[in-house]
Amino acid sequence: MRIAQIRLFIKPQNEDTNMSLSVDVFTNQYLFELEPKETEYIVSETACKGFSVRVFPSGIKTFIYRSRTNNRSNKLAIARVNDISINDARFKALELGAVY
Repeated sequence: MRIAQIRLFIKPQNEDTNMSLSVDVFTNQYLFELEPKETEYIVSETACKGFSVRVFPSGIKTFIYRSRTNNRSNKLAIARVNDISINDARFKALELGAVY
C-alpha cells in the first residue's frame, strides 16, 4: 500500500505586519499548529483559488474566501475552523468562486 505524500510549501507573500502565507493543501494538523501572532494574518491554499484561513490574535481561525473585483479586495467568512470540515469549507469556497 502506497501512501500519498502532501507537499507543504510555505512562502511569505510580503514582509509587512499583515503577513500572508500560502500552502499547497490544508490539513487538520497544519491548521491546528497555526499560532496566533500580534496581528491577524492570512494563509492561502494554492490548490483552491481564493480559499484561505484568517488567524486572529485571539487564536480564532476562520475559513474565508478572498476575491478581487475592480481593484477592491473582498473577504467573505465561511465558518470557523472548528465548526466545519476542511472539505466542506473548500466546497463552499468553490461555490462562492462561481458566484463572485
